[in-house]
Amino acid sequence: METPGLIGLSRQMLMKRQLSVIANNIANVSTVGFKSENLLFAEHLTKAGKGEKVSFVRSAGSIRDRSMGKLFDTTNPLDLAIQGRGYFAVETPFGTRYTRNGHFQLNELRQITTSDGNAILSDNERPITLRPGDKEITISRSGEISSESGRIGKIQLHRFANEDALVRMANGLYLSPIPPEPAKTAEVLQGKLEQSNVEPISEVTKMINLARAYESASRLVQGEHDRQRRAIQVLTKTN
Repeated sequence: METPGLIGLSRQMLMKRQLSVIANNIANVSTVGFKSENLLFAEHLTKAGKGEKVSFVRSAGSIRDRSMGKLFDTTNPLDLAIQGRGYFAVETPFGTRYTRNGHFQLNELRQITTSDGNAILSDNERPITLRPGDKEITISRSGEISSESGRIGKIQLHRFANEDALVRMANGLYLSPIPPEPAKTAEVLQGKLEQSNVEPISEVTKMINLARAYESASRLVQGEHDRQRRAIQVLTKTN
């Protein structure tokens, strides 16, 4: 395939990846605490004939929009939102993970867990367990948990020097390759949940524009193919 076709093909491949990112954003528009992502692009120059350079496009990674989603009130005292930069620590079978999804519940052991049953960790890195008689649960902005029978524990919020290094996992969890730090300026808001920060109209608009651009790139590739086919036919007849 000649250079114009390769350029068009490289563009199509990246647009396919970008479409997957947009589709994932739209699919998580209702996911609590979800942060939208976008691909980053960069120019890639290669040498062509006679000292010329050809410009391709390549992916330079992705960037996560860390802006807060809107907060909405609930009647569940175990629904928690984080005001500011911070994450809850979650105990999973694969190690500690982090999340901003604060839609919590109690399991059969009266531990505070995610909807998937993973225990939320306290400031001493242990699951938080409520006593059998605990009913009126109060959680302060600093994460202190108490009930009518006294103090229960404290939810520790964590922050990361480089949030872009967090690896998105399933079910709203993140894996961190570096140790976290205490999120001293973040606060816990009881009875609230943070909505996804995805803007549906913006994402749908991106998808429409991307579909049009993909069609344009397809015409470029097809046009180059037709040009080569006609050239081969002409040269064959000439010989």
